[in-house]
Amino acid sequence: LFLVVSVALAVEGPSAAPEPTQPRDQNVDPGPNSCCFDFVRRPIPLKLLKSFYYTSGRCSKAAVVFVTKKDVKMCADPSEQWVQDRIR
Repeated sequence: LFLVVSVALAVEGPSAAPEPTQPRDQNVDPGPNSCCFDFVRRPIPLKLLKSFYYTSGRCSKAAVVFVTKKDVKMCADPSEQWVQDRIR
């Protein structure tokens, strides 16, 4: 529960200065056109996840964006073992 609360507090909705672990939109529409510039450091529990997608190849960093059941988007490093385990 503490991890859930910590993650929820660390990631807020879109604002003028998004949290570094949230994808930033390159264009007006959200989704695959978003890029990540920083990654979550701790594994996200599988039971909290709804879906994921990869960022565009046009982004400077490759990333996986996890979407939680509460529609919070979090950037993760695709080379991390826990990320690979979640997307299988």
